[in-house]
Amino acid sequence: MNRLKLRPHSLYWLRSSASFPSLTQRLLFATLPLVAPTAMQAQQQTPPGVQPQPNLIITENFETGWDMGIQTQDHRCSNLEQMFSLVSTPVRSGQRALKTQITNCDERAEIVARTQFARDKTYWLGWSMYVPENYFKPGDSNAAFTIVQQLVHFAPAWDYPNSFRLKCGNPPHSVMILNRTPTNDYLSYRVTYPVEFQHGVTTLDCQTYAIPLTKNQWQDFVMQVRLSESQTGFLKLWMNDTLYIDYQGPLLTQDRRFGPGDIKFGVYVGDPNRGERTVYFDDLKIGDASASYQAVRSEKVQFRQTLPQ
Repeated sequence: MNRLKLRPHSLYWLRSSASFPSLTQRLLFATLPLVAPTAMQAQQQTPPGVQPQPNLIITENFETGWDMGIQTQDHRCSNLEQMFSLVSTPVRSGQRALKTQITNCDERAEIVARTQFARDKTYWLGWSMYVPENYFKPGDSNAAFTIVQQLVHFAPAWDYPNSFRLKCGNPPHSVMILNRTPTNDYLSYRVTYPVEFQHGVTTLDCQTYAIPLTKNQWQDFVMQVRLSESQTGFLKLWMNDTLYIDYQGPLLTQDRRFGPGDIKFGVYVGDPNRGERTVYFDDLKIGDASASYQAVRSEKVQFRQTLPQ
């Protein structure tokens, strides 16, 4: 049987089930741009057994599968069943969670939301992430970072080298696990913003925020974001009900050729031969401006009882 060949950086849409007898047969290469779903589409995306909420665009609890895209690359040796799987432990809520995993010869295993954020609109985003003690096994190189969440809002600089000058690296808005020592890992969130736009060239700078990481325990994230080229833009990020990022200012370039992009979760290390990674995800929700902190936060609250509004 011929194996399905995944093109580099390609995005494939997947409607999975809890079992994977013919996973590759259910992949469809997406060539059309993503758009914000209508209320009817949002309701259709809600997994079985979960009551849709009007202000939630996406709800994924991974109980019976998931309805999101997957992204991988030619630089891989694992099959899709190894890279994406539903597990019964660890689980944040319900009976199942999503396990994303790459081996030393892989580069990425990410799920991609079937929606993109629009300019000058406010959104809420919530997810839970579990990093096991042995999530990282070194590879052939000394690279020790792991990108686990991306909010891609600028076209890759290497695709448009004459349109961007980067003082920081890609991806622009992302959560990374940085491995300093085997016992002293931490999370780093990079917020990228434009500082100049002249003659069709955007200069980007960034600010990074250090966030403590507790392994072998579920971490609950909530983000509120408004992507704008003006000072009305903002990004707030809570973890376990503690506010770690409160950024106010532009988050998009004035160049209207480039705007909001993909929303990704999983593991990505940039190139193959950088070791093995394993990270779990659960309780993924995306809401519009009418949603709230409580609407997108994990249903299994273990922290403060008084939550931000």
